[in-house]
Amino acid sequence: MIYLLLLLSQYPFGQNKVQYENIKWNIIESEHFKLYYQDGSEGMAGFSIQVLESTYVYLRKRLTYRTEGDEEKIPVIIYNSYNKFEETNVILSRLPESVGGFTESFKNRVVVPFDGNWSSLRHVLSHELVHVFQNRIWFGTGLNALNKRLTMNIPLWFIEGMAEFYSLGWNGESDSYMRDLVINQNVIPLTRLEYYGGLVIYKEGQSVLKFIEDRYGIQKIGEIVNAIRVTKSFDRAVEKVLGINIQKLDEMWQRKIKKDYWPLLSEREYVDEIASKVVDHRVKKNYLNYAPSISSDGSRIIYYTDSKGDIEIRTVSPINNRDLGRVVTGGRGRKFESLHILEGHIGVSPTGDTICFTSKEMGRDVLYLYSFKKGRIINRISLKLDRIMWPEFSPDGKRIVLTGVIDGTPDIYLYNLENKDLFNLTNDFYSELNPSFWGDKVLFVSSRPSGNEWDYDKYDLYVIEDGVIKKLLSFDGSVFSPYGRDSLIYFLSERDGSKNLFVYNVNSGRIYQLTRFLESIQGYSIDRNGTSCALSCFVDGAWDIFYMDDLSSFIPTEPIPYREFPEVRLRLI
Repeated sequence: MIYLLLLLSQYPFGQNKVQYENIKWNIIESEHFKLYYQDGSEGMAGFSIQVLESTYVYLRKRLTYRTEGDEEKIPVIIYNSYNKFEETNVILSRLPESVGGFTESFKNRVVVPFDGNWSSLRHVLSHELVHVFQNRIWFGTGLNALNKRLTMNIPLWFIEGMAEFYSLGWNGESDSYMRDLVINQNVIPLTRLEYYGGLVIYKEGQSVLKFIEDRYGIQKIGEIVNAIRVTKSFDRAVEKVLGINIQKLDEMWQRKIKKDYWPLLSEREYVDEIASKVVDHRVKKNYLNYAPSISSDGSRIIYYTDSKGDIEIRTVSPINNRDLGRVVTGGRGRKFESLHILEGHIGVSPTGDTICFTSKEMGRDVLYLYSFKKGRIINRISLKLDRIMWPEFSPDGKRIVLTGVIDGTPDIYLYNLENKDLFNLTNDFYSELNPSFWGDKVLFVSSRPSGNEWDYDKYDLYVIEDGVIKKLLSFDGSVFSPYGRDSLIYFLSERDGSKNLFVYNVNSGRIYQLTRFLESIQGYSIDRNGTSCALSCFVDGAWDIFYMDDLSSFIPTEPIPYREFPEVRLRLI
């Protein structure tokens, strides 16, 4: 069962997988698992075993699962970077970037990557373990499982929705996705949902299970799962357990989510009421217009897009919405094998004529510099890092700060373009992401603990000054994508489900909310003069690029109250 976050086109490059190095595997065993991990990832392996065993106990209770004889330990394979995960030979098909992990059903093997995000690792491991339980309860393993799959009628939205529900509960990302579906009247009825694929089946399925829990109690989900084993049909299992047919369930669920989200129309603003749309997915007939960066003078916006089946970096004029051309296309050769669109970030030089970005090449990430004046790549920087994320130029254009991943551990690094030195600014176990310069200082967000408590789902704001790391801000809803200018630090936060833009005044210690959009902001970029802003927002089922020519149009208000979601049903560690 492949876990798809998004459905993207397959890349034409590399019809057959290429493995760039032989991996030496280490093994750690627990009561129910046999975990394979790479050298240097011992800490990750210990964390994963605790997550897996805790989730196993939780699922066994929720699903009233009883072992049949001496069951084999569940094999779990964890690659210490996404690039290595893409080369896996556990399955032969090539994996697009949208695949965050998979459960191979023939031997019930779980295969996932780790790029240093502990919260994401916990989610994916738990999600895939749900599929292991589904396989054991419904199908078994081996050739017999293939025969049973042909005789059972279980919609994919229930299979994936159940995996999301038991691994996440309900969170801000799920809430903002369903909000968009309901407000734009794009909800797919359950009677037709089985004919769809992509993220919608995950999130609608998750929403339906939340409704069943709220209305009937969480134990009913486990009863439906076990009833499927007997009835061979999801529809008949629902009728047996809930006493209603699928049409009635659909009607009740849709009424509930309309009541939940329609009142927000009078409380929030549409993004296009405040900002102008410069890239429209409906015009381009695509899905992702992502991670915008605005040039220093505000004359161009550079962004990622999946237009016409290719992953590209393109530019657009925010003044007249005119497409200014392609920078690079990914997936057509070894040079730009994968542009990492889902984690993409483009750094812009102080002069605005050069950008930096990363791409996979020969199994590792490479940092590229592209000149608009020359219309070509002017520098290729190969670093001893498995992954390179979120590169940003310094104010003088001589250095680049970035998140680098080695053996699954992300740290903040500083690269000197003149002497080519790479310096590690942090060196620890925790997730450290979204670095940027704030004058001579470096801002970043991290899940590092405060005191004895480690909440790896929460990100706080930190600053590095003269080699000293200091916490600047802890904010309910977490801090993402910080950008500092003078005494102001802008950031995104998931305060009420969708991500909105906030600003922190360091001098006064006050935090203000700048946007109250119905839609969720994926990324933003402010020009170096602090006057204009580019945004990527999730609108009507896809991502679009918006532009604000006057940042002062955002009226600062007090942050809305933090909404705590009933996320994971247990703290695993």
